[in-house]
Amino acid sequence: MGLGHLVRSSALANMLSDYFEIHFVCIELDDAIEKDLKNDGFSVTRISSEDEFIGMIKPGDLVVLDGYQFGSIYQQQLKSKQIGLVCIDDIMDKEFYADLIINQAPDASPENYRTQSYTDFALGIEYCLLRKPFLDAVDFRNTSQIKKIISKSPKTVFICFGGSDAQNLTLSTYKLVKDFKNFERIILVTGASYEHQNMLEELVDKDQSAELYHHIDAHKMAELMIESDMKIVPGSGILYEALATGGIVISGYYTDNQIPNYQAFLGMNAIIGAEKIEEQSLRNAISEIESFNPRLNIIDGKSPDRFKKAFRKLHKKTLESVRISSHQSAN
Repeated sequence: MGLGHLVRSSALANMLSDYFEIHFVCIELDDAIEKDLKNDGFSVTRISSEDEFIGMIKPGDLVVLDGYQFGSIYQQQLKSKQIGLVCIDDIMDKEFYADLIINQAPDASPENYRTQSYTDFALGIEYCLLRKPFLDAVDFRNTSQIKKIISKSPKTVFICFGGSDAQNLTLSTYKLVKDFKNFERIILVTGASYEHQNMLEELVDKDQSAELYHHIDAHKMAELMIESDMKIVPGSGILYEALATGGIVISGYYTDNQIPNYQAFLGMNAIIGAEKIEEQSLRNAISEIESFNPRLNIIDGKSPDRFKKAFRKLHKKTLESVRISSHQSAN
């Protein structure tokens, strides 16, 4: 669980890497994910306690938190270290002491948050936390591609349920999709923490139409999504990637924090809804393909420029605060 947080944090890191030195700090981290982060040129440190992390930071640093466990008291503790604090959040369940809050949900609003007078916001689809291959997919979409991706008779379907897929929705969705004989190619992608790989491999080996990929990089993920006429994904960060690469997208939710994304994009007519991704709701969603006219191009691919501007502003503000504090201490 939680690999989606690392994916979106790494997306942000890549957007900012030409201006900042990036350092990832984690208590629990899969070895494969650590290797990916290091291959992207980032430093990675594993810690055993939050006290260890607090001891690492210094005045003037920018600290980005992405996790539901970082409460109000913890945020205040970090702020006392004279740092710029950023929180990536999508559940709005506490009072925030962050200088900047990031929430890519389409309907995110400052009114949803309890914050401080100094808090700034980076909210909505304009601040999509997309990795570079998916941003490139947005840039290179053209009219002919758009005509292709809204085909009412999709032949290639892409299925992915994140890094761990604890409910094994990949398997149940694959079995259901097989009932629809019009799909000539079924692409299955599992994450680094998926625990049912052997079971899935046994099924796929007997199916010439199915392709199974495990823990692939962002470039390969984007390539497979672009090749797919239809995607079936949850209402997590991968939903943004699916929308960026075009085609018909079926989505649902299996955790509460995915519901806001799901409902917002459903209301925008960007996806076909499969609710809790149960058999009947998913079957109904697939049956709606022929009558579905999706809203296209809702992601503009310009989020890196917006994030760079927001972080440079915060960096300048943080350094100025440290300078003033040092001057007052000297006096």
